Amino acid sequence: MCKNTGLLNSPEFLCYPEENRLVLIYIYIYSKLNMMMNVYNRSRKLNQYLKGNMSRDGMIVHNSCFRIWYSHMFRL
Repeated sequence: MCKNTGLLNSPEFLCYPEENRLVLIYIYIYSKLNMMMNVYNRSRKLNQYLKGNMSRDGMIVHNSCFRIWYSHMFRL
């Protein structure tokens, strides 16, 4: 019985049948892309928040609406 170490060129990976290897490659690529999209989305949301276009709960709001909400919430 072979164990998948996560390395695509490892002997453990290569002892899987070819169709199983293709599935593992797909899962590996999908997980990497998903991780990159999560990083991108977090950085985009942070940039929007810092620009004043997003509230703390993640809702994108118009700049003037954000100022009204912010001043109301924090009594500025």
